[in-house]
Amino acid sequence: MLTPTVPGLRVPCLRLSWIGMAVLLVLCCQLARAEGLRLERRLVPPRDAQSDVPVYVFGDRIDSVGDEEIEIIGHAELRKGALRLSANRIRYSPRSDEAEASGNVRLHSPSGDLAGPRARLRIDDQVGILNMPAFSMAPRPPPPGAPLVIPTETRGVAQNIRFAGNDRYRVSDGTFTTCKPGDDDWFLHAENMDLDYIGNVGEAQGVQLNFLGLSTPALPYANFPLNDVRKSGFLPPTIGLQGSVGALVAMPYYFNLAPNYDDTFTPKVTTKRGLMLDDEFRFITPGGSGVVDAEYLPYDPLYQGSRYALHTIDTMRWGNVTASLNIDKVSDNNYFRDLSTSLPLATQQYLNQSGSVGIQFAPGWNLSMGLQHTQILADPTSSVPPPPVYDSLPSLALTAYRPGILGSEFTLKSSFVRFIEPNAPVGDRLVVNPALTFPFVTPGLYIKPKIGLHYTEYDLSNLSTSTDPSVQAGSAHPTRLLPIASVDSGMVFERLLNWQSTDLINTLEPRLFYVYIPYRNQSGIPVFDSGIPDLSYASLFTENYYTGSDRISDANQLTTAVSSRLIRADNGQEIVRGFVGERLYFTSQQVTLGPSYPARTEGSTSLIAGVSGQVLSKVTVEATDEFNPIHGGTDLLNTGVRYQPEIGKVLNLDYRYISYALNSVPNPLNGQPINQALKEADVSGQWPIHRNLYAVGRYSYSLQDRRPTETTLGFEYNG
Repeated sequence: MLTPTVPGLRVPCLRLSWIGMAVLLVLCCQLARAEGLRLERRLVPPRDAQSDVPVYVFGDRIDSVGDEEIEIIGHAELRKGALRLSANRIRYSPRSDEAEASGNVRLHSPSGDLAGPRARLRIDDQVGILNMPAFSMAPRPPPPGAPLVIPTETRGVAQNIRFAGNDRYRVSDGTFTTCKPGDDDWFLHAENMDLDYIGNVGEAQGVQLNFLGLSTPALPYANFPLNDVRKSGFLPPTIGLQGSVGALVAMPYYFNLAPNYDDTFTPKVTTKRGLMLDDEFRFITPGGSGVVDAEYLPYDPLYQGSRYALHTIDTMRWGNVTASLNIDKVSDNNYFRDLSTSLPLATQQYLNQSGSVGIQFAPGWNLSMGLQHTQILADPTSSVPPPPVYDSLPSLALTAYRPGILGSEFTLKSSFVRFIEPNAPVGDRLVVNPALTFPFVTPGLYIKPKIGLHYTEYDLSNLSTSTDPSVQAGSAHPTRLLPIASVDSGMVFERLLNWQSTDLINTLEPRLFYVYIPYRNQSGIPVFDSGIPDLSYASLFTENYYTGSDRISDANQLTTAVSSRLIRADNGQEIVRGFVGERLYFTSQQVTLGPSYPARTEGSTSLIAGVSGQVLSKVTVEATDEFNPIHGGTDLLNTGVRYQPEIGKVLNLDYRYISYALNSVPNPLNGQPINQALKEADVSGQWPIHRNLYAVGRYSYSLQDRRPTETTLGFEYNG
C-alpha cells in the first residue's frame, strides 16, 4: 500500500502491484527530468559541447515572461557548462543568450574568478563587460600529453573588464600582479591590458612597473607571459656602484630561441670603464648541456685598450663517448681585479682551460684523452711571482675495474702525459699502476688485502732550468718500479636506542689500514703534479702520502680510527657522526718533494677528531680538531654552528685556527713557509627584515691581526 501525502492535498489510497510500482517509478524519473533535476556533477559537460549545453538557474525567486526573459532575485545563480554567474539579481534572455547581473556579481570560469558590482555578458560567446572588477586568474593546466607548464596565478583590479571571447579579457585602467593576496610588492599598472589565456600572453599599453612603492616611467607598450613559459624580452635592470667601475647600469635582453637553448645579451654602461657587452648562451640536449659566457669591452679608457673574458663549461655524451670543455680566459692579468665585484674571483691566480674526450670501449674499461692549459694571473703589486704551473698537452688515461678474477678485484690506472712549461724541466711521463684486491666481507666485518705495482718512466729535457741540483744532475730517462701493499679492515657494531620517543641505531666502527711501500731514491725526478695534501680524516686512508705520480712515498705505517653514528631506525637518516683517528709511522720518511721540504721525523700524525650533525632540531654543528701530542696543542681547528629555524632564516658562526707550527711547513706551491698562525672568525647569515625583503651579510675578522678581512652586506628581495 502506497499513500503519498502532500500538505493541503489528500489522495485516495491506491493498491499497486510490483509492476505498477515500477511504472510509477519510471513516471517519477521522467517528471524529474522534465523539471530539470540534475546531479551537481552532471552540470559541467565537456567544453567542446558548450553551445548545446542547457542553462540552469537558481535563486530565492524566479520570474519568467514566456521564453523572452527570466529574472532571478536573491542568491541568484546562472550556470552553463563550466561557467557560473552569481549575483543579487540576474536577468537572462534565452533568445539573445544575454545576462545582466547586479549586486555582488561573481563570475567563475576555468580561467579564474572575477567580482564586481555590475556585469553584462553574452553567455555562449563570453562577450560582455564587468564594472570595477577584482579578478584572480588561474589558467587551466595543459591537456594530457602536452609539455608540462605550471599555471601562474595572477590577480588585479580595474575600472572595467571587457570579455573578448573564450578566456580573453581586455582590462581598462587596471593593475596586474602574481603576488599572493595581501602582498602587493610589485604590480603592473596599465591604461589597457589584453590578457589571452588561450595563447598565455598579455599585452599592455601605457604600462608602469611599481616595485615597493617605486614606479618606472610609463612605457608605450609591453608584453609578458601568463604562465611559466619563457618569453623573449627585457629582464629587470641592474643598477650599482663599484669603486673601480663607477656607476653601472645593465639592461639584459632575453632571447627565447628554443625550448632547449636561449641567449641573454646584456649591455652595461659604466662611468669609468665605458660600454661593456656581455652575452650568455645556454643549451640542453639529450646528450648534455653547456654555457658559453663572453664579456667584451671595446675600449677601456683607464686600461687604454679593449678587454675580454670568456667562460665555457660544456658536457656531452653520445652512447659510450663523453666529452667536456671547460675554458676560463681573460685578456689581461688585472681583468678580475678591475672589473669583478666578487672577492674570490678578484683574487684568483689561475684560470683553467681544458677539454677531454672519453670512451668506454668494454665493460669496466675506459680510455680518455685531454688537453689542459693554465693561465696565470700575476699580481703586479706582489714581489713574489706565482710558481710555474705545467700544461698537459696532451694527456691519455686508461683505467679498468674488473671483479671476479681469481676471487679478486682487478684495477688499472695508467696514463701518458706530456708536460710543458717554458722555464722549467719538461718531458713525457708514463705511469702504469695495476692492482689486485682480495676482499673478505661478512656482516659486521671486512678485510681487504691489496697488492699492486707502480711503474713510472720519463723522457725529460731542459733539466738545467731546475732549481734542484739533483734534477739538474739526474738522468733524462729515469724509471721507477715500486710494489705497494695494503690491508684495509674494519668492523661494525650496532645497538638500538630510544631518545625522546625516537628509535635510533648507534654504531661503533673501528678501522685499521696498513700500508707498506719500500724506499726508492726519487730525488732526480722533477715534480710536475705532486704535492702534499692537507691532513684530514679521509687522507689517513690513502696509500701514497703525496698527490700526483711524481713522488711515491716510502711507507711502513698503520692508520687506527674509530667512528660512531646515530641513525634513525625508521628511515636510515644519519643524525650525528663522530670520528677520531691517527696514522702511526714505523720508519722515518726518506722521500721528499725537494731540498726545501724537510723529511718527517715524527712517529705519528696529529690526532684527528671531529663531529658533525644535527644536535638540536634547528641547530647543526661541524667541528674538526687536529691535536699534536708532540707539541701538546692543537695544530688546526675548524668549527661551525648553523641555526636555521625556517627557510629564509639562517645564521652561521665559524672559527678557524692554524698553529704557527703547521703554518711554518713549506707551502707546496712555492716551498716558502708562511710563518704565521691563523685565527679567524666568520659570521654570515640571511634574515627577513620586512615581508619578502631579506638582509644578507658576512663578516670575517682576523683575531691575530685585529682587523676585518672581508665585509659584505646586502639586501635580497624574493617575491
